[in-house]
Amino acid sequence: MSGILLYPNDVLKQKSLPVEDFKAMAFRELVGELKEDLLGSETGVGLAAPQIGVNLRVFAVKDAEGRVTILTNPQIVRKSLQVKCSEEGCLSFPGQYGLVRRSVEVLLGFFDENGKRQVGKFNGWMARVVQHEVDHLDGILFIERMVGA
Repeated sequence: MSGILLYPNDVLKQKSLPVEDFKAMAFRELVGELKEDLLGSETGVGLAAPQIGVNLRVFAVKDAEGRVTILTNPQIVRKSLQVKCSEEGCLSFPGQYGLVRRSVEVLLGFFDENGKRQVGKFNGWMARVVQHEVDHLDGILFIERMVGA
């Protein structure tokens, strides 16, 4: 693993830049690192590029079967009005958890790791994960969204 940055590292608070070249070697290496680091994590289900020191709008998510998907330049198109308050944690905050209110469904536009435009509908737990990771790309940490924070 390349090493996940821990809070209060300043990189975690910076807004990330869009990916422009999906064929660049640096991007391909970043995709590989995100996958490796997420798969190497026992508890993580999402990992954003800023968490490994790269301020680009890319994150990886791991589904219940352990498959990792890369989402690049994501944009939340729509969020449900229905929200749920649930416990969240973060690989950049080992051992720290808190209640966060998030939409239970999101429609997300993004590019896959090959630069192909995608639209995905995420529900329940995965909607929470996607919103958490998009926040990372905007320099927003889950502790800022904790209920009562």
